[in-house]
Amino acid sequence: MSKTAIVGLGKTGVSCLRHLYGKTDLIVVDSRENPPAGAESRKLFKEVDYRLGINRLDCLGIDQVIVSPGVGLDSPLVAPAVARELPIKTDIDLFCENTKAPICAITGTNGKSTVTSLVGHLLETAGYDVGVGGNLGRPALDLLENNNQLYVLELSSFQLEYMSNFEFSGASILNISEDHIDRHGSYELYVSIKQKIYRNSSTCVFNRHDPLTKPLANGYHVSFGADDPDTGNWGIRGDWLVLDENSKTEQVISVNDLPLKGKHNVLNVLAAFALARVMGLNTKSLTSGIETFGGLPHRCQYVTDRSGIRFYNDSKATNVGASIAAIKALGSRKEKNVVLIAGGDSKNANLSPLKDPVSRHVKAAILLGKDAALMEAEIGSLVPTVCVESIFEAVKEAVKLSISGDVVLLSPACTSLDMFSSFEARGEEFVESIKQVSI
Repeated sequence: MSKTAIVGLGKTGVSCLRHLYGKTDLIVVDSRENPPAGAESRKLFKEVDYRLGINRLDCLGIDQVIVSPGVGLDSPLVAPAVARELPIKTDIDLFCENTKAPICAITGTNGKSTVTSLVGHLLETAGYDVGVGGNLGRPALDLLENNNQLYVLELSSFQLEYMSNFEFSGASILNISEDHIDRHGSYELYVSIKQKIYRNSSTCVFNRHDPLTKPLANGYHVSFGADDPDTGNWGIRGDWLVLDENSKTEQVISVNDLPLKGKHNVLNVLAAFALARVMGLNTKSLTSGIETFGGLPHRCQYVTDRSGIRFYNDSKATNVGASIAAIKALGSRKEKNVVLIAGGDSKNANLSPLKDPVSRHVKAAILLGKDAALMEAEIGSLVPTVCVESIFEAVKEAVKLSISGDVVLLSPACTSLDMFSSFEARGEEFVESIKQVSI
């Protein structure tokens, strides 16, 4: 029997372990002595060679390596396999090898969770049996249990970095801005990794406002954008989201009737419409489907209105581009109305693009986390800033600086792991803090 090494025992690693158990001899490797799923995995999958708390993989006798997204190619747990030219795969490669159902794949720096969920929702409300997951929600391999008609997968750059199987029915890069440079080493490499999603895809859906999302190879391409589209593409004409087919414009839904607000979400909806159309839906199904979509937690999510102050949880904004989109979506054109709560681990990203939207829309900024000082250095000359130690303190200060009609926006532009276990935990603490603070 062949021998497979699974590197990383998190959520993805466990899904690989579950999928491969009994089909190959297994070695599970993790640099942590007690990874999150270690104890449970030992109980469920006993006939496995667990090598936990080690810093280097011994490749002797190993035929292939399955690498979890959180582990880099330069890791000592992977580098020996690369040097030996062993087959290196991801859970998505295994997924693609084990289904013949059509797959829609979505990536991008921002908005991919919203678009993935929306495409799945549109297909499901139209009567399709859909599996939705990948980097969002359930690991891809766990979706195979249901034998769905088709699948919608969110893919991160970490997953795309290793992948070799890209036979998708529809694929899209929604947008690209600087992110994960600490992992990939350069912006150029990050962009090239994102572009891999188009390889061998039947239809490529790209953002015509963002040249870096345009497929480099020839093939069938569909674009979306917040302008008047040409033939075969999606866009906006007047107040309507439209599809131009053979120079005939079909109005799908008014911008004013969309459940998701903000220019960035209009683009997200257009991308989802284009992808769902590629996967088989007509425009009537798109219209009826979008009307029942409620959005996702922690993505510019409205929380409450207290004394005329509206609170929004955008904890998922773990990079600068996402925060810019939220600030623009909620900012007033007439006056500065946003009290911004931001900060965390910037991952060495360039924070200067925040200057323009902050100067236009933000009346004060409450900063916290590892790189609060770096953020203050970028925007401190533009708006009053206060540095705090906790989300609760941030909410207290934000309330002091707000009046009726203002927006308190948690949109960190940074990852959460310097202070929290996840962006979800950060968002949940924000919501709880709002309940506790007197207004």
